[in-house]
Amino acid sequence: ATTSSLEALKACSAGWKVLSSSGDIAALPLFKRATEIDPKCSMAYVILARSYGAIGETALSAESTSKAYQLRDRASDREKFNIAASYDIDVTGNLEKAQQTCELWAQTYPREAGPHTFLGGTIYPTLGKYEKGVEAARKAIELEPDFAIGYLQLEFHNQFLDRVREAENALLTASQRKLEIPELLVQR
Repeated sequence: ATTSSLEALKACSAGWKVLSSSGDIAALPLFKRATEIDPKCSMAYVILARSYGAIGETALSAESTSKAYQLRDRASDREKFNIAASYDIDVTGNLEKAQQTCELWAQTYPREAGPHTFLGGTIYPTLGKYEKGVEAARKAIELEPDFAIGYLQLEFHNQFLDRVREAENALLTASQRKLEIPELLVQR
């Protein structure tokens, strides 16, 4: 995250680690702390918004995303893709525009899992594009094999496609990698 505060950066980094291992609820205080340390860090707001959204706090998610969008001029080009996609998902609801942003983001930064997790986690399932969601989840897993959310996305897209064995395999692979977040436990 682009910030002038080492402490805010540490809070964001710790939040990502906790998110990957324990889920959104556990990571939320760390992301919130990052915004308190550096109230001008746009990425701290956008990741806080993602966690709020994941736990059903849509108003807080939209509020944090709007704040990130207001501060986007302080962000790097990579971060601007994340902020723009988040804004269209959480605030405007324009999923087609968010999809275009994520596809351009993936082309511009082919080694980043972020655009694939947006596509697989929010955009494709909402638009009913489950086959594309499977592709996005697989790409996210390829790029970040220890990020549990990719396996969750692969599982639920396969579940929506009535591919029970593939869904179970995604959960099994996550378990074998010792990736345990509450959402995976619920899906099991």
